[in-house]
Amino acid sequence: MLPTEQTSARERFQNISFIEKCKSGKIFDFSNMVGEPLSPERERQYRSRINHLSFLKSAQYGLFLSVLLLITVIQVYHCISKYFAEPTFISSRISDQNDAEFPEITVCIEGGGFKENVLYQHGFIKEGDYRNRGNHTWQSNDTSVTPQELFDEATYSAADIIKSLRIRTIRSNAEDNYNFYANPGVSDEVADWTPQYHRSFGRCHSFFPAKELRQLGIYYIKMYGYEDLKVYLHHPGQWLDLSGRMGYKIYKNDVIQMQVTWQSVKMLDEDTKTIEKENIFSI
Repeated sequence: MLPTEQTSARERFQNISFIEKCKSGKIFDFSNMVGEPLSPERERQYRSRINHLSFLKSAQYGLFLSVLLLITVIQVYHCISKYFAEPTFISSRISDQNDAEFPEITVCIEGGGFKENVLYQHGFIKEGDYRNRGNHTWQSNDTSVTPQELFDEATYSAADIIKSLRIRTIRSNAEDNYNFYANPGVSDEVADWTPQYHRSFGRCHSFFPAKELRQLGIYYIKMYGYEDLKVYLHHPGQWLDLSGRMGYKIYKNDVIQMQVTWQSVKMLDEDTKTIEKENIFSI
């Protein structure tokens, strides 16, 4: 028999002997591969170490779960305390329209606020050549025309885009009249008009019902347009950049009826002092 075959046979014999001793239930010291049984003293030491490690592991898990449970209890306590703390309330109040702030309505033309034929006559090939950010002159090729005159001529007036505007009140005035017709772009006893300016929309027009009509109560406002319109609702006298505000598109020959709602949102601190107030208009 070759030496390698003798070594292999010897290893197989030792493995079989070791397995049989393991099956007999004896505990061996694995540092001593001869397979001699442990003394009772060393066996007790090993068992003591194993029990000690098991206890530390269980204690670690218990401590971790206890900390998580404590954090959860603290958070639940704070949530419940805030819920029951005073003053915390939700209330709804319906007031007369006279006490509510009526929104100002701004009307713009939809799909381009400049007259391309007018711009072309003044040396601008297309609308973008006049209103884009790269242009800073706003000057006509006709030196006798000022930039303001060119802007007024190239944009739409209120009469160009609004055919008629009628305000119907809840109560009649001294002449027993319920219907009031506004003159687009002209401030009078029916409505106040203010022109607004925007790089893309050109010239927009804001109107606000007169105080007398608001005291009578606004039942509805009916408006007819010559062009496709875009309508914005905002606080009186407040005109912001339109790039971040959603308008309501109204197309020609379409009949659209919308209801205006008014909400007053107040945030109170712990001393019940009003720290913020916001009015929201929507239709």
